[in-house]
Amino acid sequence: MKNKQYMTISEFARLTGIKRANLIFYDKIGLLIPEHRGMNEYRYYTRRQLGSAYLIAALRELGIGIEEIKHYARGRTPEQMINLFQAQEEKIQAEITKLSRMQEMMRLYTNMANEALSVDTDQIVILKKKREPVFLGCPIEKSQIGDEEMISFYNYAEEHGMELGYPIGVVIAKHILENRSIDPVYRYYLKVTQGANGYKPAGLYATAYGRCSYGQSHKVYERLFQYLKSENIEIYGDAYEEYPLNEIAMQDEEEYLVKVEILVGK
Repeated sequence: MKNKQYMTISEFARLTGIKRANLIFYDKIGLLIPEHRGMNEYRYYTRRQLGSAYLIAALRELGIGIEEIKHYARGRTPEQMINLFQAQEEKIQAEITKLSRMQEMMRLYTNMANEALSVDTDQIVILKKKREPVFLGCPIEKSQIGDEEMISFYNYAEEHGMELGYPIGVVIAKHILENRSIDPVYRYYLKVTQGANGYKPAGLYATAYGRCSYGQSHKVYERLFQYLKSENIEIYGDAYEEYPLNEIAMQDEEEYLVKVEILVGK
């Protein structure tokens, strides 16, 4: 065409990122009608239609239905635009928050796995650790615990707005450890970077690893207790148990890697 103000449907599709087939569909339903039709009903668009096309593409990306977009397009006003955009901004922010938490979870699991791949499961080490944020569950009063207590913890975490995919761990209280026991579990926790309601204290931790399935870490604690006794090291605080390599990374549950840390002092 001689008139350069028009764009072919292919050019318009390239500029807007909307597939040619979708542009034809939008034309048929009256959502985005070409400014001009040439021979054989060929569709031509103008530059001033780009804004509408970008808006439609963005709203569709957010999951807004065609009918809702058509309703807005038919009676759009500055007030409607403000209301629509503010509502979508809230949805976008919620999605950003969700994706950010997913990224945090993946980073936590990756860091744990990288550390796990380099450890010696026969060695016990004393490590100086910084304070670490955690989301703590309520103390467990029962002498014997099962799945019910873990489910209760997950319900508690969800009620407090926590994503349940964060790595989980258990706390064994100091007074239980002093009896050279690890039963019962004192409370559950999630390793988090946001939404913490408590902290794993900074300090020196006697740290040991072992291979076992969930709840079968007694031998790791026995090694730690023997080590602390032989080295005349006192228990200063709670123990923290977590599984850097679990069902997410391992097929055989007997090969899960457990990590146990006990706050100590010399």
